[in-house]
Amino acid sequence: MKGVRRAAIFMGLGLNVATDPNFKDYKLWKVEELGTSYELIPDLTHEQIADSKTHFYQWIVAGGIRELVESFYLYLDGIFRVCQLVDGMGKTDPNKPNVIKYGPEHFKEDRDFHKLVGTKAKFEKLRARFGISSPQEDYLFTISKVRNCLVHRHGLVAREDCNDGDNLTIKYVSPRFYIQRAGETDLIPIQSGGVIDLPHGGNMIARFDEISKSFRVGEMVEFTKHDLWDICIFILNCTDTVMQATEKFLISKGIEITKAETNEQDVTAHLATLEKAKS
Repeated sequence: MKGVRRAAIFMGLGLNVATDPNFKDYKLWKVEELGTSYELIPDLTHEQIADSKTHFYQWIVAGGIRELVESFYLYLDGIFRVCQLVDGMGKTDPNKPNVIKYGPEHFKEDRDFHKLVGTKAKFEKLRARFGISSPQEDYLFTISKVRNCLVHRHGLVAREDCNDGDNLTIKYVSPRFYIQRAGETDLIPIQSGGVIDLPHGGNMIARFDEISKSFRVGEMVEFTKHDLWDICIFILNCTDTVMQATEKFLISKGIEITKAETNEQDVTAHLATLEKAKS
């Protein structure tokens, strides 16, 4: 999904600047280039620049999460519109199955769907209208809650943000890789780094784990680059499950689904983009 790629690239650019101690060029336009003595921002000390970059990190995170969530809203809007069109095929004239009935009531329904706030409301409508749902709906709702906190309160958790007692909790699933030594049951996370000794061999195990992060009232919502990489991957997986449900609906209406050929270069470039954002 384009929104995930945009968020991954923009967060990668912004957060890499925010965490680079050598990057200190904060002036929007330098005085000597303007030909005036008016200075928008005075010269900052090293400590002030470092503090500004801390807030800049949070600003980039807020923009990235917002991009992910709102792009997913638009994705669901598109799914609804396609299903609406297909559902109207043949209803004007049964002898003309390829003619679509689409009148003012359909435009209104489309606008009303777009105005629905949050993934929960949109999935309720998709499920009731076309039988389309996603097993990740509850996870997506927690990401939407975090988006609201970041956008409306700059990431400072308030009572109205809480979805888990006195906490704002975000949950999602993400791929994790482990090493299991031969004859042992414990799993060693590969992300832990270093050298893993395998005196008697072992296996590499890949699985999707549930990730959970909680923030109490009065705390700031904070994410690492790895957290954000995980969330990007999760949103991509969500689009896949929604598309699978959509394909089932389309097939039930007699639509033949033809899979597009995968462009290996596009896939490689896409994975490289996500990996860059992670690092």
